[in-house]
Amino acid sequence: MTVRKAITRGKQTFRVKFPSRKNDCMVHCESILEADTARFLEISPHVRGYRAQPSVEVYYDQDGEPRRYYPDFRVVLTDDSEVDIEVKPERRLRDPRVKAKISAVIRRYAELGRSFRIFTDREVRAEPLYGNLQLISRHSRTPVDEDRLRLFKKRIKQQGCGNVAEAARVLGGEQHVYRLISEGFLGIDFNQSIVHESRVWIREMGGKDDSLRI
Repeated sequence: MTVRKAITRGKQTFRVKFPSRKNDCMVHCESILEADTARFLEISPHVRGYRAQPSVEVYYDQDGEPRRYYPDFRVVLTDDSEVDIEVKPERRLRDPRVKAKISAVIRRYAELGRSFRIFTDREVRAEPLYGNLQLISRHSRTPVDEDRLRLFKKRIKQQGCGNVAEAARVLGGEQHVYRLISEGFLGIDFNQSIVHESRVWIREMGGKDDSLRI
């Protein structure tokens, strides 16, 4: 879904390649924190797709001078709305110059009626969320047997929502449960440590689903 080639900022050469199933491509990140954020976006059921370094934006500094700004990600949500994201370590946001720049960027986005969010390490790497995302991500490409999947759908619709262990018995292993969570077919609360007793549900059948909202 990338609409233009990723923009390389300055002479920075550090890159992390994140394999994205949602985008069917490698997402090029410029820090480990950006890759961690990409993992969040990849697994969030509220995200349809996302692009790294999607555009050059213009904001105005405190003297009214135009400045260029490169959002780290542009996210397309399932309701078709878009959000630009800045990824920044929280300690950097305490720098007066960075703080002034981000404040000006936020102001410009508000003037244009566009959505903007900041992701920090404190948010993306908070536990148990961070460990849960890593767990689900490791199984995001596990093949799921279609016959078992049909059986699972039928059984859970008859019996209601179950937990990870119950779903694993139907699907043939927890790895398949995690794969279906990564695809957004199954819902789970990422703000609680994922264990055998964690409740899961088919998202199209409803259930609380707010833990990975953008």
